[in-house]
Amino acid sequence: MANTYHMNSDKLIASVKRRASIPDAQSLITDNEILEFANEEMALNLIPLIYSKHEDYYLVRETVKLIAGQVRYDIPYRAIGNKIREVAYKDSSNNLSEMFRISTDEVTSSGTYGSNGSDQLARFYIEGEEIVIHRDEDTFSGTGSIVIFYNLRPNVLVETVNVPTVISNTDNGDDSSTLVLSSLPATFIAGAEIDFVGKRSPHKIITFDNILTSSDSVAKSITLPTISVPSKLKVGDSVSAAGETNLVNSPSDLHVLLAQMVAARVLESIGDTSGLKAADKKIKKMEENADLLLVNRVTGSPVKAINRNGGLRSSGLGRKGRRGWSSN
Repeated sequence: MANTYHMNSDKLIASVKRRASIPDAQSLITDNEILEFANEEMALNLIPLIYSKHEDYYLVRETVKLIAGQVRYDIPYRAIGNKIREVAYKDSSNNLSEMFRISTDEVTSSGTYGSNGSDQLARFYIEGEEIVIHRDEDTFSGTGSIVIFYNLRPNVLVETVNVPTVISNTDNGDDSSTLVLSSLPATFIAGAEIDFVGKRSPHKIITFDNILTSSDSVAKSITLPTISVPSKLKVGDSVSAAGETNLVNSPSDLHVLLAQMVAARVLESIGDTSGLKAADKKIKKMEENADLLLVNRVTGSPVKAINRNGGLRSSGLGRKGRRGWSSN
């Protein structure tokens, strides 16, 4: 049975028009303007609501290989608020060790660096939009990788006509794969970047910024390196230009809330004050209900609180003995 809460761009537009009593044949507001309102409401209200529950709905990780002599690495550009959740060091055996953020005061006052005699790294700081490893750049060996945990910013909504779905996926046996799509947008050419978005709740961005090798307008197909095709990709999932989607990147249960938020924006734009008042009242109730859906994702196993700044954790013995971290 179909999930009635699941909305793509077309269904969202239709729902907004019903809620705001806007007929299809009208000149008050266009479908594109409704989507622009939807993207604004996502950014200003729905995403912050989900993010505020600290339940890691958008949490992803990115592994960045370290380079000798380079201690500065960009914060992923798709991170919500350009914020990161955690940074870990991954050694050559794929073991993860937590890294600790230090303040700029510590950097400028100490003038010293962690020991370069160990492959393990323990400290970093933030400077502008960069993660800076607290090591001497001239002697930094660049062994291993850092793993950056951050919340991935949802894609902007565009009309469904611009977003095809996967019909089939064929491994060509030469390190490339060919995907047949329901349609082929004109922008899907060699060198273009695309995202894969799941058709099922929470309609997550499976992988992003995948570069196309080639496309075939007759066969409605695209070719890209097999390594760029995620194993989770299923028939029916969406393929969109990088940063775009026709599926609301949130749990399906919240799509009606977004539609109500957008309807309020529409009513405000056309000057319907009485309708806006009623819409805002409904939004407040819907947000209260959303709280019940978003908090405590694992209801039978609450998160155990750990004192990260406790004596054992902060001592060199605690890091070294319990987790294998260097005291430097």
